[in-house]
Amino acid sequence: MARIIDITGKLTNEKPVIRISDDLQFEVNTSKNAVIRVQTIINDNLSDIELMDESLKILIGEEAYKRLDELELNIADYKTVYTAVMACINNESFEDAEKRFQGRN
Repeated sequence: MARIIDITGKLTNEKPVIRISDDLQFEVNTSKNAVIRVQTIINDNLSDIELMDESLKILIGEEAYKRLDELELNIADYKTVYTAVMACINNESFEDAEKRFQGRN
């Protein structure tokens, strides 16, 4: 009989959530396919802002992106949202993601 390794208890399909305010939060799509789509656009010679826009459209969805865009955040706050989303897809703390992105923006 073949050896069976049961990993059912190790897998979750839970989506992390970014809370922007008490009444506004976004679920982050951390699926492999979403991350691959983001990695694909990294090579498209987009400006930093365009890259953040397109990545967020993929990772939080078009509708959530529209709601975020309607907030008209300043660039520092927009980068904070982006950093939080990147922390989610990399399964790391916000602080670790922030350290990784320092100097890039």
